[in-house]
Amino acid sequence: MVNTGVLSVSTINNGNVVGNLSQAPSAAKYLVIGSGTLPYTWLTASSDRAFTITAGQTATLDITTNNLTVGGAAAVTAAALLGGLGMLTLLPPELRRVFSQGRLSHGFSRS
Repeated sequence: MVNTGVLSVSTINNGNVVGNLSQAPSAAKYLVIGSGTLPYTWLTASSDRAFTITAGQTATLDITTNNLTVGGAAAVTAAALLGGLGMLTLLPPELRRVFSQGRLSHGFSRS
């Protein structure tokens, strides 16, 4: 959980894979962001990790460069800021409404 402060990561692993954010499953309840900041500082990548933003908080996802694609059903009932020069691509696209600034894209999956 990133409640306050900053947790900077260079990779965001998929669920059930050992990495910077533990080996937790990809469900949103295992990656919780309160009023803290989660900077992503590495290359273009994707992850199936969903996330929760704590109700009544404003979380910041800082995509320093490149593009981070995040899949999974996030549990977002609060505001979020998007910082950095990179782009965040959200799957599913309905999550776009919670971000108030930054370069944001919505993705889709191919069958």
